[in-house]
Amino acid sequence: MTSFPLDLTFSKVILQSADYRCTKEALATVSLLSVDSIFYAPSDKREQATEARRKFLHPDGDH
Repeated sequence: MTSFPLDLTFSKVILQSADYRCTKEALATVSLLSVDSIFYAPSDKREQATEARRKFLHPDGDH
């Protein structure tokens, strides 16, 4: 598991996912949990990206 540049728990999830035939789902989940933000905002279109992201905001959301 040390060959993966990930948290030990995430490495274990990926390795064990083959046993449960859910590797695709495990990779997607670990990918989302391994980054600070899932939203990409290119510097030349930052305002447009921020506006697009606002569509996903909800007052009862987590953050």
